[in-house]
Amino acid sequence: MIFQLRHKVLIAALVAVALVGIGCWQLAEWRTESIKTEPPAELPSVTAAGQLPEESEGSFYPHFRLQREKVRSQQLELLQEIINNPNTDDTSKQSAMNRLLTITNAMEMELKAEGLLKARGFKEGVVIIQDSVASVIVSGPALDEAEEEQIKSQVAGVLKMDSRQVSLINRE
Repeated sequence: MIFQLRHKVLIAALVAVALVGIGCWQLAEWRTESIKTEPPAELPSVTAAGQLPEESEGSFYPHFRLQREKVRSQQLELLQEIINNPNTDDTSKQSAMNRLLTITNAMEMELKAEGLLKARGFKEGVVIIQDSVASVIVSGPALDEAEEEQIKSQVAGVLKMDSRQVSLINRE
């Protein structure tokens, strides 16, 4: 019985990893398909100036948020199944609860940081937290180095990170 339980937990963990991988793959595929200009060889989604290639401003941000939320929903659903499964051992339940808490905290901090970007006057902005780093994508004209550092510092404050852990991508 313990072997079966461990086997189920292992399968659940592998499914979670697969879901995250599929979500990242779908996002990367969408970004690659939607790029209208030829991407640089080294960084397919970012130009040499640190900006994303041109595409429909109205479609990028909503689609990106939708994909992010879809992947997160799948992760949360799987974690809830692990937590609610009566056959799951206490260690696995605690691990799933900790991961669930980490994901929901990241979602909350992303929303707060995106609100900060709107308050700063950006028409659109997306924040992605992954482990101990964050990526910020904003719309608008190119920023000078001082403006970029100020935004990174403010976002880092909201996310409770060092500004060196925040990268900023500007989409004109």
